[in-house]
Amino acid sequence: MRFEESLDDAETFRECNGRLLEIGARPISVDEIEGQFMGLLKFTETGWGEVAVYLARLPLHEQKQLDMTGLLQRLLAQGANIDTVPINDRWFEVDSASDLARYQSLDIVEFAKS
Repeated sequence: MRFEESLDDAETFRECNGRLLEIGARPISVDEIEGQFMGLLKFTETGWGEVAVYLARLPLHEQKQLDMTGLLQRLLAQGANIDTVPINDRWFEVDSASDLARYQSLDIVEFAKS
């Protein structure tokens, strides 16, 4: 809904049996997208410790440029196990006032009108 061409803002998201396999690459087709990262994460104490060690090894300029999907990609490449949790309900990404207005015009986001 947010873009004329759906692949313009899309990223790959592949999982198997609750484990993340791939995230954040540019897909060539919609078939490469099995889901979408909502931006919500939960770390165990051990997992966060591993992330902190990984980040500490990166040069500062790389740390500052790294976004969350990029970090998750790098952790996967290092062999980290990242679990996924399926959400089978409505979810909408709102990055701008025009995104919100678009959803409100469809009358699907009642709570956001107040």
